[in-house]
Amino acid sequence: MPDRSGPPGRTVVPAHAAGGMRRAPAVAIMPVVAVFSADEDTVLLRPQLREAGYEPVGAYVREIRDGTINVLAFLREHRPDAVVYDVEPPLKANWNFVRLIRNAAGVRNSRFILLTSDKRALERTIGRAAVNELVFAKPYDPVEVLRAVRFVVEDRTIR
Repeated sequence: MPDRSGPPGRTVVPAHAAGGMRRAPAVAIMPVVAVFSADEDTVLLRPQLREAGYEPVGAYVREIRDGTINVLAFLREHRPDAVVYDVEPPLKANWNFVRLIRNAAGVRNSRFILLTSDKRALERTIGRAAVNELVFAKPYDPVEVLRAVRFVVEDRTIR
């Protein structure tokens, strides 16, 4: 696993390289994007994210729901710069879950991009919070989702 101690997208020189003996090449840190998928379509984002220079990690939403994956431990371990989360019905229950993980220690600086089969219903469910979320309806355009990832990783204004 890469050293995530430096700022996203920056270069970190390993501590042993600073001793003056031999300079090790700098290691580029790829911004991490966590993808939590409800279906195979969302999983297809992972190779596209890698091609765009991101380190995709993720799991299926059903693995989180059934306890196979401890999402809080997963997010603390990977410290993603952005999270793409597939919010499936029932929207209210799943939105409440997203709110819980958004506010967990170690995840607060991650930005969330939401995918859903019913964008209008999700926006009604999240109400005013919709101002702070990037929401895409399925079928979504992967290019637009990648653009949103780039925006939240580089600009870091959406919380």
